[in-house]
Amino acid sequence: MLCRAIATLVILIGVTSVDVVVAQTGTASQSAARRAESEESAIPKDAARAIKRAEVCHYLAGELGGDNSNRDNEVNDALKRNRCTSANTELRRLKVKYENQAQVLVRIKAVE
Repeated sequence: MLCRAIATLVILIGVTSVDVVVAQTGTASQSAARRAESEESAIPKDAARAIKRAEVCHYLAGELGGDNSNRDNEVNDALKRNRCTSANTELRRLKVKYENQAQVLVRIKAVE
């Protein structure tokens, strides 16, 4: 019944089904972002920064094509700007520092 009402409303106001899916996805992603934000606020700021940096570095490493293209040069510059060569070392240091805080260790383990 509800699906039929939504479908009728979609037809009446001229919204495409893609718009409806985007709207539903947007709501879900907003709640996921809020959940992630609250999880990050529960861990110390130095650990949150290091984890975020490691995530960025892992993403950038996946962008390298290995063909010395302009894109590879851009990615290498970004890796340097983000100090990616020391990201894993920093995570290891934080694992020792926060060895008794399970929530921090779980987040670190997720990016290793």
